[in-house]
Amino acid sequence: MIQTFLENISIKDIIDIFIVAFLLYLIFLGFKKTKSIFVLAGIIITGSLYLVANILGLRLLFVNPGMAQMLGYQPEEMIGKPLFDFMEEEEANTALEHMNKRRRGITEQHEFTLKKNNGEPIYVLVNTSPQYNKEGICIGSLAGISDITQRKHDEIKLNRAMDATIRTISKMIDARDSYTSGHQGRVTRLALCIAQGLGLSKDQTSAIRIAALIHDIGKISIPSEILAKPSALSDIEYALIKGHPQIGFDILKDIDFPYPIADIILQHHERINGSGYPNGLKNKEILLEAKVISVADVVEAMSSHRPYRAALGIDAALEEIGKNRGILYDPEVVDVCLKLFQEKGFEFNPAGTPRL
Repeated sequence: MIQTFLENISIKDIIDIFIVAFLLYLIFLGFKKTKSIFVLAGIIITGSLYLVANILGLRLLFVNPGMAQMLGYQPEEMIGKPLFDFMEEEEANTALEHMNKRRRGITEQHEFTLKKNNGEPIYVLVNTSPQYNKEGICIGSLAGISDITQRKHDEIKLNRAMDATIRTISKMIDARDSYTSGHQGRVTRLALCIAQGLGLSKDQTSAIRIAALIHDIGKISIPSEILAKPSALSDIEYALIKGHPQIGFDILKDIDFPYPIADIILQHHERINGSGYPNGLKNKEILLEAKVISVADVVEAMSSHRPYRAALGIDAALEEIGKNRGILYDPEVVDVCLKLFQEKGFEFNPAGTPRL
């Protein structure tokens, strides 16, 4: 490994190594004399990218030529400017949060979007490690910066393809049951609004969006005659209906989604008191994403027409979740859902298409 490194390292990289070592020495001296704190960001490898900034004023003190070239500048054009000049405002706030974590000794890896000279965004991966003096005080941070723009573009394309596939599956499920066509789309829209009201993370919200759009995928195994039956279901027919979460799980369990989609779909008919199906799970055993979808599912189903009954209306649906708040349904999820309808004027899109 060392031999490979030595074979690939250039004179420029050796000079960069000495520059970084010298700057680290200056940082240490500067801390001893002025108690100011600096941050060093860099990778000491071929094609290295790094910069040095005063962490208080966040002005660049040194910029590696590779780093400047990546952003479309000359090093001298960047030196003296605030680091945040090369970030969007939201990214700058996030960077400041990470910087404060590093000062507390927290080591982590994170992604940022920087701005090139022409305004074009560039995605970078930053690996950081806090640096301490002999007294154990954090005086700076060592970080590596890698351009991951191509990877991010590939991820975006893959996500778009996955999203299109999920929507196609959702339409296929709707096509089998004309009476509930659009149900999954309306559930998705309500579930996403609930997720926003709960302040859920981006990953949790994405999981809810995907799972809600195909939460009834298990119904493809149920004869359409049962799905569209205009009278009450027999015990055997109802047992088949209740099996759709398990079938949905079995269909999706081997797909490597970035989120626990199969488990969410498996649990979307569970209730927090253990009276749900298929596994009678209780409160903490149920994923929060499944709790959100279950409430949205109940509200949409009760307020819409079904082959065996007329629509019960939104008032009846809200009464159902309200009276069973903390019994069948998660109380926080119910509170947000009720607020959406009663205070924020939420309405289902008649066409059934979720406006995401």
